[in-house]
Amino acid sequence: GGGTAFGAGCIHVYHSGLPKARREAAQAAWQSQPQSVMVATIGFGLGIDRADVRTVIRWSVPGTMDSLAQEAGRAGRDGAAAEWWCFVRRQDFGAVSRLLGLDARRKEQAVMESATSSAERAARVRELQDQLEVSVADLAAVESTLMSAKCRRAAIVGHFGESSATCRQRHSSFLSAGGAPGGTPAVDVRLCDVCEDVRAVRRAMAATRRGGDFAVERGSAADKAVKRRRRRREGGGSGGG
Repeated sequence: GGGTAFGAGCIHVYHSGLPKARREAAQAAWQSQPQSVMVATIGFGLGIDRADVRTVIRWSVPGTMDSLAQEAGRAGRDGAAAEWWCFVRRQDFGAVSRLLGLDARRKEQAVMESATSSAERAARVRELQDQLEVSVADLAAVESTLMSAKCRRAAIVGHFGESSATCRQRHSSFLSAGGAPGGTPAVDVRLCDVCEDVRAVRRAMAATRRGGDFAVERGSAADKAVKRRRRRREGGGSGGG
């Protein structure tokens, strides 16, 4: 098959509940092994310094667009082909939004109990409300990026105030200029899942409206697109999309 087999010694765990020595040992082992897997909480990813990460998989909704972009950007820093997957359900966004509201109410209650004057209380509550509005808007941007049939790259870059052609447009321009996938870093010509097969993405999103799960990644998404890529890999193809 085209998959990679990982021995038990190549799979590592990292989270804040582990003793510092175990966390450091896990990180050192992961970074020193050519082929290894790290199963970790979000905090681990903030400090990784490894260019040849081939796949990043997130299980849950990124809370902000900054988090989404940073996590996706940790795959393929060496310029070779890489993928970022995010497994989400449509209802996850509502759950995160409710948690944001609960957290804001707890903070407001703390302000009501600790403020020494009505003016201080009003100012701090307004600040908390402003912070909540920003967080909710950021979460909405994440939902739009992950749950819409739009080019992922263009959506992420556009969120941060820059214009960008879609992956399909960049791919066409690259080939028109004489580029060839076999002779250049695959990152130059890879397509996001939407640009690769927008109909497969729309079918996957329709499934979420019926209660199913949805997997988003850089090169393919759900259903036929994923199966097609797996067949290409098993048959010796690059799988670059």
